[in-house]
Amino acid sequence: MEKLQKLRARMRYVGAPATTHSWVTRWIHWAAIALLIFAAVKNGDASGALFHPAVLQQEVYVGLVLTGLYVFLWFWVRGPDGGTRLPKDAPWWEQRLSRLVHVCIYLAIGAILLSGFAMAYFAGSDVVIDAKAEVVLSMSSRFSFLRGVHLVSLAILARLLILHLVGALWHRLVRHDGVMQSISLFKRDFPNRNPTPETRPTDEL
Repeated sequence: MEKLQKLRARMRYVGAPATTHSWVTRWIHWAAIALLIFAAVKNGDASGALFHPAVLQQEVYVGLVLTGLYVFLWFWVRGPDGGTRLPKDAPWWEQRLSRLVHVCIYLAIGAILLSGFAMAYFAGSDVVIDAKAEVVLSMSSRFSFLRGVHLVSLAILARLLILHLVGALWHRLVRHDGVMQSISLFKRDFPNRNPTPETRPTDEL
């Protein structure tokens, strides 16, 4: 038990917790996540978008809003918002893994959106349907490929988001560096309970 406590003490971040992201970043972050979940649950298969042009158009609108939100968020966080809240002296592997997961999440979302837009564009010419029975009779190899990219990207994104959640819990429960709290929807000041190099017991180092 004592060894475990010392190990936890070594992994705990030394210094002040991360500063909070701007309200623009926090609200867009959570709004985009909510819209992404909505789009995943109410997907084209579930809504029968291929059989209902109005529903397909709605799917395109949702995709356009998501595209706008994530493009804006990408540039906003790296510009006016000051970038990542990961401590600059965080371990090299933590910095690289964090950057890799974030970039892959954006790439997966981009693949989902682009393949979705392409399917909506080619649906009229590449898919033969029975509108009354709401059955797909045939689809072109191009549409099948786009659908495959769409589904694989969704599966990859789901796993990346799980990694993202694990990383957030790592920062909250192990590192205590304020990174998870920095994206909290409602801004508040978090007390600094972390040790400093001057106050940390030497037997914890």
